[in-house]
Amino acid sequence: MASGLHKMGVSQGVVVTPLNPVSSVAEIRKQVNECGVSFAFTIPENFKKLKSFNIPNIIVPENEKDLKYDCFSCFFNLIYSNFDFPQRPVIKQEDTAGILYSSGTTGVSKGVVLTHRNLIAMVELFARFQASSSSSSKNVFLAALPMFHIFGLSLTTTGLLSLGSTVVVMKKFQIDEAIRVIDEYNVTHFDVVPPMLVTLTEKAKRVNGSKLLSLRRVLCGTAPLTTTIINEFVQVFPNVDLIQAYGMTESATVGSCCFDSDKFHNYSSVGLLAPNMEAKVVDVNNGALLPPGRSGGLWLRGPSITKGYLNNEEATMTSIDKDGCLNTGDIVYFDENGYLYLCDRLKDMIKYKGFQIAPADLEVVLILHPEIVDVAVTGVLSATNEEAFEVLLTMQGKQHIESSSKVNNIKHRDETPPDVRVRKLKDQLIQAKVYLSLQAVRNIPHLTRELRLRVKEVSRTIGEASKDSDLPRNANERMKEIEQSLMKARQIQDDCSTSVKKLRAMLHSSEDQLRVHKKHTLFLTQLTAKTLPKGLHCLPLRLTTEYYNLNSSQQQFPNQEKLEDPGLYHYAIFSDNILATAVVVNSTDAHAKDSSKHVFHIVTDRLNYAAMRMWFLANPPGKAAVQVQNIEDFAWLNSSYSPVFKQLSSPSMIDYYFKAHRASSDSNLKFRNPKYLSMLNHLRFYLPEIFPNLKKVLFLDDDVIVQKDLTGLWSINLKGNNFDPRACGWAYGMNVFDLVEWKKQNITEVYHNWQKLLNRVPECPSMLIDDYVDLHKSKEMDATKSNNGEKPGSSVNRKGYKTANAFIYINSCSMSWKGNHIYQYY
Repeated sequence: MASGLHKMGVSQGVVVTPLNPVSSVAEIRKQVNECGVSFAFTIPENFKKLKSFNIPNIIVPENEKDLKYDCFSCFFNLIYSNFDFPQRPVIKQEDTAGILYSSGTTGVSKGVVLTHRNLIAMVELFARFQASSSSSSKNVFLAALPMFHIFGLSLTTTGLLSLGSTVVVMKKFQIDEAIRVIDEYNVTHFDVVPPMLVTLTEKAKRVNGSKLLSLRRVLCGTAPLTTTIINEFVQVFPNVDLIQAYGMTESATVGSCCFDSDKFHNYSSVGLLAPNMEAKVVDVNNGALLPPGRSGGLWLRGPSITKGYLNNEEATMTSIDKDGCLNTGDIVYFDENGYLYLCDRLKDMIKYKGFQIAPADLEVVLILHPEIVDVAVTGVLSATNEEAFEVLLTMQGKQHIESSSKVNNIKHRDETPPDVRVRKLKDQLIQAKVYLSLQAVRNIPHLTRELRLRVKEVSRTIGEASKDSDLPRNANERMKEIEQSLMKARQIQDDCSTSVKKLRAMLHSSEDQLRVHKKHTLFLTQLTAKTLPKGLHCLPLRLTTEYYNLNSSQQQFPNQEKLEDPGLYHYAIFSDNILATAVVVNSTDAHAKDSSKHVFHIVTDRLNYAAMRMWFLANPPGKAAVQVQNIEDFAWLNSSYSPVFKQLSSPSMIDYYFKAHRASSDSNLKFRNPKYLSMLNHLRFYLPEIFPNLKKVLFLDDDVIVQKDLTGLWSINLKGNNFDPRACGWAYGMNVFDLVEWKKQNITEVYHNWQKLLNRVPECPSMLIDDYVDLHKSKEMDATKSNNGEKPGSSVNRKGYKTANAFIYINSCSMSWKGNHIYQYY
């Protein structure tokens, strides 16, 4: 066939775009024109739709004897033609392999461009997933999903074929036929979408017990399953592994999956992140990274992520950031064990039978009705966990639409308060907490677990909602589930007098806590008002407000093409102090011989990000270029990579700074400043990660005032003195870093090793070693006793200086090294 296609002008590396057979002619025309289709394979039923597009069609027959279409001969010619051996073209991994159309998370249908690299990564992941499970040679897969959809295309058409698996293909999913096929071919694996799973479960309840005994695993995707549906399936199929997976067209299917079903029983999760995928959960309002347990927008990055949308640069830039992270448009959270849970979809897309449908497409059709003035379409969840359409209409002088109209099932809503469901959920939450406090309920473990789960789910659902429109789509489901649990709890008899006493005690305790918090709040308010200068207190707030009043183009800095130019002079400043940073930048620029050749890279925290950008937009430093970054946008900077990141967020460290544990009366309050918990203080050891394309960077602390031109530092003569990776310095003040040599000697890893060594001393915070620490002799580590309130350096054995391999001098107030003449070791 390959030889025949080549003779017809189709070479290796051709781009494929699968087409939905139920698409309208208008939808097909849009896809054909956008992709520039020059050739089509189809089946007899769909030939008429493609006939009008003036492109060559090859109809694939049901069998060799079916010759009622003249162009059937073209297909057989492909198979039986003489072989030739055309020269193979060079195909790169980043070349486009396929264009799949998906409504995605951002509205109307778009062409998702998938590369060879995307598909290779997906197939490799799928192969490893199957290899880690049962013997693939004994597996029989039932393929009932449409193969033009990414779910069926990736798992069946490419994934299973790459493994040489046995696949039974259904032309269309029908439950009776599916059960017959499962029994006849001893199907072990079945990939489904939620409506198919519900139908399978209901049918299995009614068929003979000998049916479906070969099934070992069911994988469900495209939409999350409710707890009720999961429980029913598990009861009907106790010996079948139910696995949920999460993915989308833009990620070439799998973003997360349950990769170890033998150990996995948390059915409500969509599994662990795929091994080749990175993820971050961010606040949808300000983009801040969120910790486990907090729900927010999901961003994915990995080798299977699309390179963009076809001929739609705006959609590509909106959905994929500069680091290659994809905005999925889904609201999710990770638990402490790394399992992913879907909460809602950020956009109002409606997923029907696994297909994304944009409400705007339906609204355009409905608004054409002469009696409809305005229309809004939204999605609702049916009893079978299938999304349906809810249509809200404003009609022209009528209270109903005539029965002859093609718009049916329209419900009129009475005026109701905007927060009915919010108040109902809050009331249910209070009831559940009360029942959990009753002894009779606590004596029933399974009911206690169920109520605790409902409390957690409803609390997450309510969130910050003040009206019903703020609630996620699953709010009604959560309301029903907690009501069922409350009905079980109401049937439990408890001693009334004991319950009354307990409730009264809870009420008094709450009132006492409220009074304490009110006093504490008043004290902190007064303290803040008296301590902070009014002008400085308002500056970041004013700047932030001004920044977000700008349009997107006004928020951009000029001269951004200079940011990675190695021929310019680059400075790094890491600070949350706007005015201090401005002094450093302006003093450096003021003494520069040629301001246009200087580039200032500023990294700050989320709180000051907008204000810092606004300051330098309003007060640009001459002709110099400026870049302001948010430290929380560095996805690589996490506890798994940086030991100090993990230490600074530990409960013991927070206790040290905020609760003053283990502190004596003469402790220096400087060491209690919360700024020492900021990763900005340690970011100087990650310069190669921040500036991967630069060769040299001059680092400046935010307390430096420059009084001379610094350009000579880039050509400083080290006189043959190489950097000693065993040496240690905190890099205070002003430092020039050769990032090429840094990478060669892997200085960041040396720093990590030091941090791991320091972490062994339980009372030695990373930023608070008050004097020299001998890394050669462990006995010198007793210098850290100064953290318990002793005077800095009081227990340091200075005889060990000359025998030490390296010294650390951090944040000391005593400055004892100045009088010891040991610069040669520092």
